[in-house]
Amino acid sequence: MNSKRIRNKTIFNLISFLLILIVLWLLPGALRSENLYIIWFLSAVVISIFLMIRYKSIRKQDILIAIFLGGISMISNRFFGITAIFAYLGGQSVFHNSNNKIIVVKSGSKMNITTTILLTVVVGVVLGIINLFFINMGMEKNPGFGLEWLSKAFRAGVTEEIIYRFLLFAICVHITKDKVLSKIENYLCYIIMSLPHALTHFTIYNINVVSVIGLFLIFGLPFALLQRKHDLTTAMGSHFIVDFMRFCVFRA
Repeated sequence: MNSKRIRNKTIFNLISFLLILIVLWLLPGALRSENLYIIWFLSAVVISIFLMIRYKSIRKQDILIAIFLGGISMISNRFFGITAIFAYLGGQSVFHNSNNKIIVVKSGSKMNITTTILLTVVVGVVLGIINLFFINMGMEKNPGFGLEWLSKAFRAGVTEEIIYRFLLFAICVHITKDKVLSKIENYLCYIIMSLPHALTHFTIYNINVVSVIGLFLIFGLPFALLQRKHDLTTAMGSHFIVDFMRFCVFRA
């Protein structure tokens, strides 16, 4: 009975966390202030600092990788880049000693490297084509290439995967106390890693439920699966390809 009660409490905590994330999405629209979106990123920084202090497992390599990824992302958006630095360090502080970790990059064997490259390209191109198909129904093509699109696609692939998925799953691991996840808990973690990011493409005034479900299933969930089943690098690379294809075809 005690074990069941603990499990129910964990599920309740995960649902509560998901609701908090939805409220953070609702606030800017409800208060009619775009500046309140900063609350989301400030919250990510504060939580990341808490995790770093709580777990005390940051390594020099983590700091170097965080600065590299965040630094390059700052070329496109300084605020996203800074937030990603903290989010990466916060997530890694949890995952270093976790059984439910997300690996940054699978390495060691040629098979792992080959699999990473193939997954990145195949998933990225397939999802990119699907994305272009849906966008094509509402926008005119304006093909072109520029370094600006390259930097924006890199920023999107890196920072969104780190902030909206890598860090959020680390928080899920913290909430569940790193125990083996039940099916319900596992499903909730995937929802937490996918739904908030899908919602950020809308406001409370222009939300389209069908589109949210589509983004959740076609883009959010695949990237979440890539992170948990393979590694963070594959998810970031695939995400980069999807956005880069969009920028080159529509310049938006």
